[in-house]
Amino acid sequence: GETKALYAQGRIVMWSPKVAPKALEDLRDARWAKIAVANPEHAPYGRAGKEAMTRAGVWDAAAPRVVFGENVQQTLMYAQSGNADVAIVALSLAKVSGGSSTPIDPSLHAPLDQAMVVCKGQKNGAKREDAEAFVAFVGSPEGREIMRRFGFLLPGETPPS
Repeated sequence: GETKALYAQGRIVMWSPKVAPKALEDLRDARWAKIAVANPEHAPYGRAGKEAMTRAGVWDAAAPRVVFGENVQQTLMYAQSGNADVAIVALSLAKVSGGSSTPIDPSLHAPLDQAMVVCKGQKNGAKREDAEAFVAFVGSPEGREIMRRFGFLLPGETPPS
């Protein structure tokens, strides 16, 4: 049959090459002249960023200064290159990008569930076995530790305060 497994939840942060805002509310301040967010129309991390900013009451004030990236990687590049002062991006990207980041409260946006699927009907049994072995690895203590290291929440965990 088909195997679907939730393996992690993504988290978002405000990232800046120098000093990130301390709180979402800081984005009301015009000193954050350009705020990069992945396009919420098709990018899950952008949708979460806009939702968090809206729930925190800052979207309306900040919206004229928002620049949209096509995806979360391009959004990070806007801030890395100086084309934005701050970017709302995946914690997993921030962790490997240096700079400064401030976590965004996950209760301010819908969960960023990360799931994987092994499809039935695989004609090559060895490939299916490899896929199932990968699913097992991700759920193993070693796999879970790698996910934690890159800033993902694991099923059943709550974010650190």
